[in-house]
Amino acid sequence: MQFNLKSFFAVSLLAGALAMSGCSGDDGATGATGATGPQGPAGPVTLTQQSCVVCHSAGDEADQVAMHGFVYDAATGTRFLKPRSNDTDLALSAITVAADATSHPVINFTVKKGSTALTAVTAADVRIYIGTIVPAGTATDRGTFDNAHIETWAYATGADLTLTNLGNGNYSAVVANVFGTPTAGYRNANYDPTLQQRVIVRVNPSTAMLGTSVINVNNGVGVVDLTAEPAANTAAVLEANPQNQIVTVDACKKCHGAPLLAAAHGNPNGYRNTLVCVMCHSPLYHDPAAPEINFTKFIHEIHAAKDVAEFPTRIFGGGYTQVTYPRPLGDCVACHSNPAGVALGTGDKLANYKVATLEACGSCHNSATFDLTTGAGHVGGAQVNSAACALCHPTTAIDGYHTPAPAAKDVREYNVTMTLDAPANGTHYVTGETPKVTVTLKNKSDNSAVAGTVYTTAKDAVAVAGGGLSKAQIYVYGPRSNAKPVLTKAAATLTNGVPKQAQPLFVDATDANIQTTSAGFVYKLNPVTADMSGTYFVRATIADYGYKADSDYKIDSTAFQTIQINTATAEQKISGNTCVDCHGPGLLEAHNARHSVVFNTDECISCHDKSGNYADPLDNRVHAIHSASATGDKHGIDWKDVSYPQGLRSSDTATVKAAGAPRCSGCHTGTSGVGVQWKTSISQNSCAGCHADKPGATDHFLQNGGR
Repeated sequence: MQFNLKSFFAVSLLAGALAMSGCSGDDGATGATGATGPQGPAGPVTLTQQSCVVCHSAGDEADQVAMHGFVYDAATGTRFLKPRSNDTDLALSAITVAADATSHPVINFTVKKGSTALTAVTAADVRIYIGTIVPAGTATDRGTFDNAHIETWAYATGADLTLTNLGNGNYSAVVANVFGTPTAGYRNANYDPTLQQRVIVRVNPSTAMLGTSVINVNNGVGVVDLTAEPAANTAAVLEANPQNQIVTVDACKKCHGAPLLAAAHGNPNGYRNTLVCVMCHSPLYHDPAAPEINFTKFIHEIHAAKDVAEFPTRIFGGGYTQVTYPRPLGDCVACHSNPAGVALGTGDKLANYKVATLEACGSCHNSATFDLTTGAGHVGGAQVNSAACALCHPTTAIDGYHTPAPAAKDVREYNVTMTLDAPANGTHYVTGETPKVTVTLKNKSDNSAVAGTVYTTAKDAVAVAGGGLSKAQIYVYGPRSNAKPVLTKAAATLTNGVPKQAQPLFVDATDANIQTTSAGFVYKLNPVTADMSGTYFVRATIADYGYKADSDYKIDSTAFQTIQINTATAEQKISGNTCVDCHGPGLLEAHNARHSVVFNTDECISCHDKSGNYADPLDNRVHAIHSASATGDKHGIDWKDVSYPQGLRSSDTATVKAAGAPRCSGCHTGTSGVGVQWKTSISQNSCAGCHADKPGATDHFLQNGGR
């Protein structure tokens, strides 16, 4: 039968008309709501500042730079009206000492705030201490000591001083008591006019001197050592530089910051110099009612988190056992050093830590299982003095004791060399370039090249030594200010909108960019795109045995390189390189099992980036740790037991009270670009890290666009 197209269309139109005529009735009631569908994929992660910038930008009501600079009352959290962001030290200089006709000490000095001479200093603003430096090994009325100690015999302030204003910030102070005669309540039992004397001048800022700016100024402290007591009417001979420096104050500042916020009696009213600490923290100190504190013993006990019986309520109310020391305790040079390169006296003793003494060694080695005074665990038995220490513990052995060989699981398997094709212009890669990354290995044991089959063998299981590697991968990421994975197949592979971070290097027929041969691992990066600009990074991680459990692993081997893309100008680090000041240049040991990392934020952000991957963004994690936050970490880790050495926070419960205003510049040392981004780039990550413990803070973040 022949098909009639015209008839077909006619019938179809008639049927359509009849159908439509039947739809003219009521649509009926709306049906019940259906079940909720599955959650959709996460949206793209971007660097946003939510609505924080409305109130917290420069010049706003709550400008974050100004807010972080204010001084807060430790007990109530009340903010004082003067910011601390421009704190300065009073500077003391031109200190001279003499004896007048009746042998009273006469101390001349100059005091300035910056370059401005202070012309209104009063005797009440000045404190002067004078003490005898009693050499190590000297028999004293309180025993014989392994180190030199100071017997402070003079203290003068206010009515005990005759202060003459010489003009232009210059002053002359005459002490009421004569050389060698103790101030009431002080002692001179071991005074010897032929011994060195130390003179301390401290000027405390006052409103009479500085007006309303006093909160912004720290004490000025000056130190000079005399070769001996001067004769009447004679100027003292000063040592070229102060003597007996075992630890310089600049070493303290590496962790505690320039103001020494959580040390030396705090800022601004502390003494803030190790040469001054020993004036009072001495076994020859005057006051029999005060704890007899040997500074050598005391400072070791603090940093080793030992119980100091005289101070049971310091640090969260638990005493010094609550200290969380931020680097390996055996790294003696961290403190016994001179990082600022200041001139030291001929009697400096920075290397004194290498001399084994009961006084110093016993301050750390005093546990139930090892104690030098009881003999527990000590082959040499109980010790009553240091006479025999050097027989077994020569100075050449001390460094070895404190830097023992790492456990086998913490020794890297390979020396890793990573190279990239050079940029065509010699400085930075530009749009369209596709550099190759080459990774080669040598055995750690003897630095011999690995067999070519190591590169070409398929990935092996973990916890198997030999055969194939269990891990061979690179991370390519950046820019420094907003790091995310880039330029690899992994980076282009999204799961719920989130890119993969690690790019495998094993031979893979499905990834043409992997060009590995028996000569080494090779990966050709994807073309650089026009929207990329700044400082980027490549990090390689290699493992044979790998990670099976926290107690069963072999630390991975790594290489790291910084590259520039579409600009030759490097972005400043937001945190500079300050992490190593406090934590040291070694590995973050807590990370060794799963993946090793040094204290370098550029390497940390290979995982702790802004891509939305599992790792907590670094800006959140670091702020939560250093603020001792119980709830600010986005992964829910409770950091409240951290004792931050710049006095930022203190906590023994979930409630955190300010123990000193956050001194952001302690870590953020940059001066331009990304280096000062912390002042302008405001986000929930960093703010929540510090402030989430405060009631209402999290609600505030959420209400203003946070997640």
